[in-house]
Amino acid sequence: MPTTRPQIDDGFWFAFSKQWIEESTTRGDEAAQRMATLLVWLWGVYTAAIAVGAALTEYDYPLLVTVLLVAPVPMLILAYACATWAMQPRRSKFDPRMPSQIREAWSAKVRATALRLTLSMGLTFIAALLVSTALVAASVVDAKATGPELNAVAEIEGKSTRLAIGGRFPPRTIVLLVVTPTVEPEATSEPVIARYLTNSEGALSQTMTLGGHVEKVIVEARWNDPQNKGVGHAFSREFTFQLAD
Repeated sequence: MPTTRPQIDDGFWFAFSKQWIEESTTRGDEAAQRMATLLVWLWGVYTAAIAVGAALTEYDYPLLVTVLLVAPVPMLILAYACATWAMQPRRSKFDPRMPSQIREAWSAKVRATALRLTLSMGLTFIAALLVSTALVAASVVDAKATGPELNAVAEIEGKSTRLAIGGRFPPRTIVLLVVTPTVEPEATSEPVIARYLTNSEGALSQTMTLGGHVEKVIVEARWNDPQNKGVGHAFSREFTFQLAD
């Protein structure tokens, strides 16, 4: 009766070890490449979220949240550098006539690649955690909206003064501007009252013409709270101009 030779014997494991050694370097490089691709994707998610958040909101975040928002940047850079480092060839020195030296050089290369890849994986995990934490913190934190802004520039036009007023208030809000000019010599004129609607970003940019040569104006802005129409706000600034005839 013929004997059946086992399929998994020493020859099988010898062949498997040969294939394993030949493919180990390729596997390490492929793993590092996938890690670098993941990091590029994480960087895209992070920068897109931060850019959209900065464009749609105008908040003053607490210091801790600000630190969390910028913390992923150096970690992502380090993790990507390590992933790239893992793909770089390692310089080895051995005698090609000595199998033991070749084996040792190959083993050292495998260990170095594994160490670099492990470091990259650890940094990638930390970077992903920081990105997630930053996005969650920015979305749930009780951030304070930035305060209103007012600016004014004046220019003489004949016997009158052209006043340009710019500012930032809640988006799509009616702002009542009360402009009280002081015309030379130190004579306060009647206030000029006008209503303006801010744009979708809360910006206000308007011009008006005032009689005489205005040396100083007090600009007061009044508006209702967008969330609670029963709550009113007021903000004023005084501007002094040095106008040449």
